[in-house]
Amino acid sequence: MQESLVKPASIHESNGANCHGGVNEDTTGLPLIAIVGSPNVGKSVLFNTLTGAYVTVSNYPGTTVEVSRGKGRLAGQPVGVVDTPGMYRLVPMTEEERVARDILLQERPRVTLHVVDAKNLDRMLPMTLQLIEAGQPVVLVCNLMDEADRLGVKIDTAALEQTLGIPVVPTALAIGRGADHLKEIVVSALHRNDHLATGGCPTCESKPAHAVAIPYPPAIEDALPQIESQLFGYYQLTKRAIALLLLQNDAGVASMVAAQEGPRYTEVRAAAKAVQDRFSQPLSFVIARYQREAASRVLQKVLTQPERRVSYFAEKLSAATMNPLTGIPLLILSMYLLYQFVGVFGAQTLVGFFEDNLFGAYVNPWINNVLAKYIPWLVIRDLIGNQYGVITLGVRYAVAIIFPIGVPRIFGTKRQTELPKC
Repeated sequence: MQESLVKPASIHESNGANCHGGVNEDTTGLPLIAIVGSPNVGKSVLFNTLTGAYVTVSNYPGTTVEVSRGKGRLAGQPVGVVDTPGMYRLVPMTEEERVARDILLQERPRVTLHVVDAKNLDRMLPMTLQLIEAGQPVVLVCNLMDEADRLGVKIDTAALEQTLGIPVVPTALAIGRGADHLKEIVVSALHRNDHLATGGCPTCESKPAHAVAIPYPPAIEDALPQIESQLFGYYQLTKRAIALLLLQNDAGVASMVAAQEGPRYTEVRAAAKAVQDRFSQPLSFVIARYQREAASRVLQKVLTQPERRVSYFAEKLSAATMNPLTGIPLLILSMYLLYQFVGVFGAQTLVGFFEDNLFGAYVNPWINNVLAKYIPWLVIRDLIGNQYGVITLGVRYAVAIIFPIGVPRIFGTKRQTELPKC
């Protein structure tokens, strides 16, 4: 499958007008730098920073998900760079996340650049911990630091680096801030990872190992060694990470393990099922909760945010929406109010006003009178006005139907997204 990733069947090339960059050449055999992270955190800007003016965009085999690849040169060394689709976690929930995770599973990135939004680090650090736990050679890129500074968000990157045991680089790549330092860190990481793989660099070997660890409930911690002891195949992730993905019922990893382990997979599945039987919630929820808690403990030491003043009403409403006894009635009420606003006020009252009162009584008669007075050709008058004209029918429907329904819908949805969240 790795060969198909490097030489996909469906490829189209683009020049510098594309939002990505790179050279449209094969990157086989080059040290691979994988860029991962959530959407809209600056991965594309980083890709362009590391490569150049051209890019090869290919559909991942068996999907319509596009993956961008390019070549760059760091400290005179040619490297391959892959910009993966947006992902929030190692356990995929979407096709894009599955493709990004499979690239980490099937290929061998020498350095994995996890790009995060610095002002939303609390939401993105759990994935960093997952990548570290999976044994990925991670460099954490805290991007959008300029926006974080404007909001008063302060990150002690030195303390974060010490806690995680990986390089942490603050950047604002859209304005070029931190780009040169990041390249230096990537070169250093490539050098260290190359020599750690061969055991030939005493300086690299003295680097500290990953300092962070995620403690899970005893039932899970006891099961992990049992599952790991049944894994004899070759995996790009650590056995602990593979075991955790199996506990979370990851279908892609399960298929890979079944193919490599053969009859032993039956024991692996039995061990995973035994753990699940001890929890009332799916293990994916349990494991994700402990990962978030571990990330929260890390951030308490390194993150300073301005105090957010929450009104008494907003605080009570937030608590009420999180309680099933009050949250479900509030959900029904909000849906009913949204229907009244969009379906009744927008679709009936406003549509009736625009279509009948405005266009029917004023605009269309005036258009038809002007056409009858100044346009002698019937075909032109029918094209613009009368019953099926561009203005009397097309513009009327655009203004009288789409506008009154669309604007209230957008406004109502925006109000919903601004409800306080816990």
